[in-house]
Amino acid sequence: ANGARRGGPFVRVAANALPRGRMGGALFGSEDTSGVNYGLVDQAQGGVLYLDGVADLDTEAQRDFAAALESGAFRRDGGAAAVPLDVRVVAAVD
Repeated sequence: ANGARRGGPFVRVAANALPRGRMGGALFGSEDTSGVNYGLVDQAQGGVLYLDGVADLDTEAQRDFAAALESGAFRRDGGAAAVPLDVRVVAAVD
């Protein structure tokens, strides 16, 4: 493996294990006055995010994930600034 991401993190996510109604926060993290809670996408920055069962994401999380991929950035729940997306995504459907 000679790719630029070979030394980066590999984060495996089972979509059906994410909490319903809070999938966006689990994926993208959150911000509030006490600080930043890093999501799974943050943890995969500079590496690979393997999303198993992408069809199991709720509609809102699918929409937000697609928007992040299209724009190359995401916002954490409660966050004001866009965070550049630096991750290779591998998605699988069961």
